[in-house]
Amino acid sequence: MGWLLLAAGAVLLALATRSTTALLKPEPGLDRAVTAGVVAAAGTTVCVLAAGAAGLLHPGVVLGLQAVWAAAATAVARPPRPARPRPRLVAAARREPWAAALVVLAAVALAWQVLVALVLPPFAFDANTYHLTIVAAWLQDAAIGPTDLSVCCAYYPANSELLFAWPYLLVGSDAIVDLAQLPFAVLGAVAVAGIARTVHLPPGAAAAAGALFVLTPAVLTQVPTDYADVIVAGCVLAALDQLARFTRTRSAARLVVAGLATGLVLGIKGTGIVWAIVLGLTALVLIAWALRGRRLTRAAAGRAAAGFLVAAVALGAYWYARNWIDTGNPVHPFRAELAGVRVFDGPFAVDDVLTRPDAGADAPWPVAVLRSWAADLDFWNQGAYDYQQRTGGLGPLWPWLALPLLLPGAVVLVRRRDPALLTVALPIVLTFLVQPYRWWARFTLPLAALGALAVVAAAWWAPWRWARTAVRAAALVLVAAGVALASYEVDPAARAQPLPAGDLIGLIGGDRSLGAVFFPEYRFLEDVPEDARVVVDLGAPEVRFVAPLFGPEHRREVLPARGDAPPPGAWVVTAAGRPLDTALAGDDRWELSADAGGVRVWRPRP
Repeated sequence: MGWLLLAAGAVLLALATRSTTALLKPEPGLDRAVTAGVVAAAGTTVCVLAAGAAGLLHPGVVLGLQAVWAAAATAVARPPRPARPRPRLVAAARREPWAAALVVLAAVALAWQVLVALVLPPFAFDANTYHLTIVAAWLQDAAIGPTDLSVCCAYYPANSELLFAWPYLLVGSDAIVDLAQLPFAVLGAVAVAGIARTVHLPPGAAAAAGALFVLTPAVLTQVPTDYADVIVAGCVLAALDQLARFTRTRSAARLVVAGLATGLVLGIKGTGIVWAIVLGLTALVLIAWALRGRRLTRAAAGRAAAGFLVAAVALGAYWYARNWIDTGNPVHPFRAELAGVRVFDGPFAVDDVLTRPDAGADAPWPVAVLRSWAADLDFWNQGAYDYQQRTGGLGPLWPWLALPLLLPGAVVLVRRRDPALLTVALPIVLTFLVQPYRWWARFTLPLAALGALAVVAAAWWAPWRWARTAVRAAALVLVAAGVALASYEVDPAARAQPLPAGDLIGLIGGDRSLGAVFFPEYRFLEDVPEDARVVVDLGAPEVRFVAPLFGPEHRREVLPARGDAPPPGAWVVTAAGRPLDTALAGDDRWELSADAGGVRVWRPRP
C-alpha cells in the first residue's frame, strides 16, 4: 500500500509541478528544469507543513493537498511553450568526449550512492540523533511541533525534515528516506550547468560543469544521508542561477523562483539566515541596477522585489515565527545580539555549539581553512571520504586545479564586468567569508560550483590548445581519484567501523539493521516488537541515537524518560549506572535484555 501511495504522490507532484512551472514562464531547457526542481521542493514542503501544522499529518491529507495544488495550478496554467530547437546537453556531451566522460562518471558515482542508500539503514550521526528523530516524532503525533525527544535541536528550522517526512510518510517506512538529498544534488548540477550557459559557455562545457559539481566528494558522500547540506547547496545554486538569468531577462518570475529557493534555505538551518540575507541583498541590488539603467519600470521593479521577498518569507519564516510565539525568541535556543545589545535571550550563544576543526581549533579561521583544503593535496594518503569529512572534502580537484584557476577567473570578472558572473561569484564569496564553518566542506559546497565553472572555462577558453588539453586530462584524473575515495567504503563515523564496498554488496537482500551493520549496541532492536512502547533515557550519553527506536516502519511509540517509573509493559533504553538503570534493577517487573557498548535495555518481564 505504501508504494502505491508514493506512486500517487509522485504523479500528483509531477502534475502540480508541470503546471506551476508553466505559470512561471521559464525558458525551455535548463531554466525550466531548475524552475521545476525548486517548485517541486517548495510545493512538497508546503503540503507537508500545512498538514502537520493542522495536526493532520496523514498520507491521505498530504495527498489531498497535493491534489488541490495540482488542480488549481492546472486550471490557471497555460500549456508550456514549444521548445525552440537548441543543442541538448546530452547531445553536446556526446560531441565532447571529455564532457561525456565526466557525465558518465557522475552518473555512475551517483548510482553507487543510490545503492548505498537503498541497501543500508539510515546510518548518519545527525540523522539518527535529530533529523529523523524529529520526523519520526511528527509522524507519531501526526502533528508538527517541537519534540522532547530531540534535546538539542527541537527548535531548529526544519524544512529539510519536511522533505524527509514526505517519502517516510507515504511509504510507511524508512526504505527510501536516505534518497531525499539525491534530487538536490541533481538540482545543483543542473543549476551549475544553467549558470554556465548564462555566462556564455557552450553546452558541452555546461554539461561538464554540472558533472564536476556532482563529482565533489563531499556531495557524493552526503547523497545517501539524511543531512541537509546538499539540499542547501542545491537550493542556493538554483537561486543563483535564477538571479543570473534575471540579469539577462529582467523577468520578475525568475526572482520568484530565486525567492522560493532562498526561502527553502532560510527554513533549513541557522546558516540559512546568512544565505537568505546575502541572496536577498543580491536580488535588491539587481533590481535597483536594472531600475537605474531604465531596464525596468518602477512598477516592474516593485513586482520583482515583492515576488522575491514574499516567496522567501512564505517558504522560510514559519519556524522563526513559531519559535517567537512559543518562546519569545525567533532564533531559540540561541541568544541574538546586535552591536553588543542583546535583542533576544536564549540558553546558548552560537559559539557554544559550534564544532571546532580537528586540528588547530584555536588558530585563526584562514589557517583552519588552508589546513582543511591542504588535506586534499596528498589525496593518495587521504583515506576514504565520509559524509562529515572534518578535513578536506572538496576533493583533489579543488586544491590542485579549481582553486588555482579561480585566480585568473577573478581577473576575468574584473575585466568583463559581466553582471551574471558577478551575481554568482560575489554572493558565494561573501557568504563564505561571514558564515561559520568556513573550513568544513559540507558547509561550503557552493565553492565547488565556482571551482567547476573555473575549470570548464579554462578547458574551453584557454588560449593554447596544450593548456586546454592539460586542464581536461588533469581534471579527469583528479575527479576519478575523488570518486574512488568517496566510494570504496562507507564510513559511518560515530566511532563505528567502515564498511567496504564488497561487504555492502553482500548485504543486498540480507540483514540491514543498524545494529548488525554498524552499531552493535543497537542489535537489541531486533528483539523489540514492532508495536512496543519504548522509553528512552535521553540523559544517558551512551544512548546516542533515538530515531532507530521507532523501528523501520515507525510503528513503535517512543517516549522520553520523565524521572518516574516507566509505563507498565514498556521497553526501557538507558545506560549502566544511570538512576533509571539502578531503579529497574531492583524492580521485578523488568528484566535486563541487552547490555552492549554501555547501553542497557530492560524489557517487561513476561
